[in-house]
Amino acid sequence: MVNDRVTLCPDGKYRWCYEVNLYKNTQILRDLLLVLGVAFGFVFLLMALLEIGEGASFSNLLQLFLVFLGLTALMYLIGVVSYYIWAMINGGSYCVLFIMDEKSITHQQMPKEVRKSQVLGAITALAGLMAGSATATGTGLLAANSSTWRTEFGSVRRIKPVVKRNLIKVNELITKNRIFVPNDDYHFVLDFISQRCPKAK
Repeated sequence: MVNDRVTLCPDGKYRWCYEVNLYKNTQILRDLLLVLGVAFGFVFLLMALLEIGEGASFSNLLQLFLVFLGLTALMYLIGVVSYYIWAMINGGSYCVLFIMDEKSITHQQMPKEVRKSQVLGAITALAGLMAGSATATGTGLLAANSSTWRTEFGSVRRIKPVVKRNLIKVNELITKNRIFVPNDDYHFVLDFISQRCPKAK
């Protein structure tokens, strides 16, 4: 019987399920606000450079800054409200299946109607089968209608553990993956990933 623990399946891949509490673990909200801040900061910098190139005065630049500050605050407010509406629509949580092997880790967000117990049941079924087409079929069924992020260990540039949120941030040059791990297996997964990412800091 597979429970919340990281489980080695017959096909040689580790699988586990994690249900993220969207109210307590606000990492997704933090990522959203960071993206908004970077985007607005980049646009402000570009506009400021254009203004300087046209000989703008300090007061003009200050006015531009205040406009962007107001717009950023408004977008942050909209982002926070949207996040909590999305969290309510999803019942306050979302279910993620992780699949990890020697070369990569995959983060599969399950559809909102799929609960943790269903995914664990599917992993249990997979764990009882011999590796082969049945396993591949079962994995395909689990992945149906889900959002998937795959990270190749050879491309990882940075690994950042956030123990208090059960989170390991695995960042490639452009894409970022968020790996949530149960307490009991956190250090095992962190070590497993770290040892297979030669380019990571």
